[in-house]
Amino acid sequence: MIIAPEWLAGQTATLPTGEHFDAIRLAQHHGEDALALLTRFGLVSRIGPIVADHDQWYVLLPAGSDDEPWPDIVHYLAHGATVAGPPPQSDASDPAGLRWIRTLMDAGSRWVSDPSIWRTAVEVVATTLTAPTNSPGP
Repeated sequence: MIIAPEWLAGQTATLPTGEHFDAIRLAQHHGEDALALLTRFGLVSRIGPIVADHDQWYVLLPAGSDDEPWPDIVHYLAHGATVAGPPPQSDASDPAGLRWIRTLMDAGSRWVSDPSIWRTAVEVVATTLTAPTNSPGP
């Protein structure tokens, strides 16, 4: 489990990726679409904490989850990157800034997400962005 001493004082923590976890960064609207898909398919129990920083989402994954390529709408954060961890009491009700979308408490015993479900959901979201639209003929 991720525990930062800064949280005991109600402060933001800087969490290094690459050892205990990695992360994917994606635009909020893509994250919302992917999370909606995962929720619709009943996969919430396989979702760990999610951090938002303004309009960017950070999904925490097991370290080394970049064994397969991720869609272009995702930026994979591994060794050498960091994720800002908001104080535990912040949550999705804060409309902007640094906040938890899915808190450590929401995630229960799962402190990282299952990368296979996120990769699939993000692939679906990316595919819908590039899918041709049916337009009526002349």
